[in-house]
Amino acid sequence: MPTRNVNVWVANWRAMGTNVPVPQYKVDVTIEWLDQQGESRSWTGTPTFPNDLQDVPVAWLKEVLQELILRVARKKLGID
Repeated sequence: MPTRNVNVWVANWRAMGTNVPVPQYKVDVTIEWLDQQGESRSWTGTPTFPNDLQDVPVAWLKEVLQELILRVARKKLGID
C-alpha cells in the first residue's frame, strides 16, 4: 500500500550552465489524431534528447522535470 501524507518542498531552481555532457538519444515517433473537423492527421519525426528540450518553454520543462525528480525520489525512498 502506498504511503500517505507525504510533504514535499521544492525550491531554489537555478541554472548550472549550458555545457553539461549527457548521453544523447534519438527516437522515432509517429502521432496520429483527428483534428477538430474530424480529419485524420499524422506526424512522423525523429526527436533527439536532450537537444529538442531547448525548444520547450522553460516553465513547462521545469514543471515536468520537477514531477520526474519527485517520482524518482519517492521510488528510491520506498514511498511508492
